[in-house]
Amino acid sequence: MEKFIIGKDLVSEFQVFLKEMAGLDLQLDKVRIGFGMDDVFVQKTPKKNLVFNAVSSSGTKCLMLFYYWLKHFDDVEFLYMDEFDAYYHYELATNVLKKVAEFDHIQAILTSHNTTMVSNDILRPDCYLQLSDGKVRPFSDLTDRELREGHNLEKMLRNGEFDV
Repeated sequence: MEKFIIGKDLVSEFQVFLKEMAGLDLQLDKVRIGFGMDDVFVQKTPKKNLVFNAVSSSGTKCLMLFYYWLKHFDDVEFLYMDEFDAYYHYELATNVLKKVAEFDHIQAILTSHNTTMVSNDILRPDCYLQLSDGKVRPFSDLTDRELREGHNLEKMLRNGEFDV
């Protein structure tokens, strides 16, 4: 991934991506550590440069993977990401979900146990699915209530409204 981003001269764009998606205000650059070696990412600090992969959190590394995938989304029609938010904070997971939803040509399934992302602000109620007893059903089929934009879907989920 690092080689791809550096090779495509996307270091500045990746830096902006980290800021927009996760609020990470990092100064990134590429440097050659030794003769005949590939360039590597470094995080520039006032005292010295730090090797990005050595100091990055697992969440930041996963975000780099997601950025790499984004650069290939033009060739994707179906995307499946199991527990996509395992290393993300709530806000970052929500931003990733919103970013995937921007691609109209991609049919996507993203799984999570994070109920805080269940919101009308992100997806329609019929786009949230529950897997239970080997069956997949949209939330809209799991309640007798008519789901409206004003409903707090997360609260309804936590209160058992969609329990089968």
